[in-house]
Amino acid sequence: MDWARFVMRPAGIAILGGAVLGAAVFAQEQEAPAPEPTEGQSFLRRFSFGLRISAMGLDLLEKKKTTLSYTALEYDYSPESKSARVGGGPALEFRATRKVFFSVDLLYRRFGYKTNTDIYAGVDDANTSTDERKKTTVLEKTRADFWDVPILARYSVFNPPGERKKAFVNAGFVLRRVKGIHTATETTNPDSTTCCTETPATPSHRSVGGVVAGAGLRLVDDFGIKVIPEIRYTRWLADTFSGPTAQARKGELQILVGITF
Repeated sequence: MDWARFVMRPAGIAILGGAVLGAAVFAQEQEAPAPEPTEGQSFLRRFSFGLRISAMGLDLLEKKKTTLSYTALEYDYSPESKSARVGGGPALEFRATRKVFFSVDLLYRRFGYKTNTDIYAGVDDANTSTDERKKTTVLEKTRADFWDVPILARYSVFNPPGERKKAFVNAGFVLRRVKGIHTATETTNPDSTTCCTETPATPSHRSVGGVVAGAGLRLVDDFGIKVIPEIRYTRWLADTFSGPTAQARKGELQILVGITF
């Protein structure tokens, strides 16, 4: 019995000590913090890629009738917008700090118009009920591709820690490039003969810059998907299309929704 107790006592102590040691190691493993991301991983996590959809609050074309009168010659222009109200494209965002973000978008928009021009040549006799002038009608249909690249800085004005809804204001610059101009022109002469041409309309500027300002919300779900509704106002510093047949709007109001990951 004494020998058995002598043997069993160290064994029991060893078993008990092993259990305590194992529990301590297990607890240490459970409480150990997750490894910190490397500098490269942390930097990459600041980027978000996605898509931004844009709806125009104001039409791209300023629709207004224009009449130009000269000696024995008069032009009546009646433009009609054929521009698409919805556009969009890829979006890239970079989080510089908890409150400061930078974004770059590539937004596509379809610009188009149809203009009916009545040209009256000659002098109308006011003493008669008929118009003695000769009338020529020109129907022009033009479409073009607008590619906009806005570069914006965003500042969160409501950004409490842990809150998934963040209000912000933003401002920056934008560059527009006009591409893919197609024009079809049909002319009806005073003798009722017609002729057609497909010479592309010439824009005032193929590349223009502008300034942008806006505000919106940044919503983040449990999976890290960001939904960003916002409003932007753009003021262009030069004209793309400017003339009696078509005048592109220089002040644009847009409603956008971005989804980034």
